[in-house]
Amino acid sequence: MNDLSVTIKDDFDKDCYIEDILIFQKHLNEFNRKDSVFRWNDAVFTVDDSLRKKVDQLVKKSSSED
Repeated sequence: MNDLSVTIKDDFDKDCYIEDILIFQKHLNEFNRKDSVFRWNDAVFTVDDSLRKKVDQLVKKSSSED
C-alpha cells in the first residue's frame, strides 16, 4: 500500500480500494454531470459536491504525508 492508496465507501456502503487517489480524482473531475453515477471497478458512486470534497480532502491528506 502506498501513500496514495485509500479505501472509501461507495453508495452501497461497500469498501472500495483505490490504488491511486490522484487518478481517481482526475477521472472524477472529468465527469462533469452532477448527480450522475460514476463506476470505479465494482463500486458505484454518485457524483456530487460531497464526493468531490471528500476526494479533494483525501488527496490533500495524502500529499501532506510526503
